[in-house]
Amino acid sequence: MDWKEVASKARESAAAARDTIKEQIESVRKGGGFSFLCGFESKEVSLPLSVDNGKLLRIENPCGDITITGGHDAGNVTAHARFRGTGEDTKAKAEAYTLVIEENDSSVLIKQPDVTGLSVDLEIQLAGTPSIEIRSESGDVQVSDTRSGCRVATKSGDVRLKGLNGQIEISAQSGDLTVEDSTASSVQMDNKSGDIVLRRLTGSANVRTTSGDIAIRDCEMKTLAVDGVSGDVDVDLRTPISGAVSIRTVSGNTLLAVPDGCDTRVALKTLRGSVTCSIPLEDEVKAEGQVTGRIGDGKGTLDVSAVTGDIVVEMHASG
Repeated sequence: MDWKEVASKARESAAAARDTIKEQIESVRKGGGFSFLCGFESKEVSLPLSVDNGKLLRIENPCGDITITGGHDAGNVTAHARFRGTGEDTKAKAEAYTLVIEENDSSVLIKQPDVTGLSVDLEIQLAGTPSIEIRSESGDVQVSDTRSGCRVATKSGDVRLKGLNGQIEISAQSGDLTVEDSTASSVQMDNKSGDIVLRRLTGSANVRTTSGDIAIRDCEMKTLAVDGVSGDVDVDLRTPISGAVSIRTVSGNTLLAVPDGCDTRVALKTLRGSVTCSIPLEDEVKAEGQVTGRIGDGKGTLDVSAVTGDIVVEMHASG
């Protein structure tokens, strides 16, 4: 049996199923899936928003997109609400709709009223730099230029974080996850189905996905741990390895590019695949599907392993 072909077909099937589910959910959420049956009523609400830097901004939005941007002179939240259905009851729901904003000593909470058939797209502008916590059932999440930490828990929808500074955590069931142009004390990303992308990130990261590709590009990582079940891993590091870098996959190829000047022990191993290391190693030992050795004094660790998949380690190309 060609395990590589089986894994490739499995990834293609999972990706196609994921895209179909996302399209169906989006159609239902926007009203398109039921428009020929029941239609919808809509209402827009805009309110000023003030969150002190020492407080946490919490957002609970079960159904709808969430967009947050920082760096504004004044804070504001705008809700674009849609109610599925027709008739006086639906109109009454739309007319009575308003955002629920609650504040205590430690946080400000934005949530939706408990009303059936409600979908709300939120647009939030922040004047300060509070930490953010988001909970969503269905809908895309985008947070940019807040210069703060962020935690996101979602079941269905893409997540894109940019211009953050602090602790980042993302837990998703289905959707693509992207973090870029950020400095993070730690990054935790856990995805069941969807691709993961890190770009121009400085800090430490722990990345896990069940079905999807992982791409880490132009990053400065103190430590990096990658775990994948089905999908390829492509890592291009901006600074030499001197800490711990661990990449483990069940079914998928791994390509790792590192700059000159690494100081690390190297262990590369695959059960059903090939190993290629174009970087000269001290104390190099080669065996079938395995290469070990060290670069420099070996202060750090580089450990790459796979069950089914090829492993390639090479020098980062200049420019």
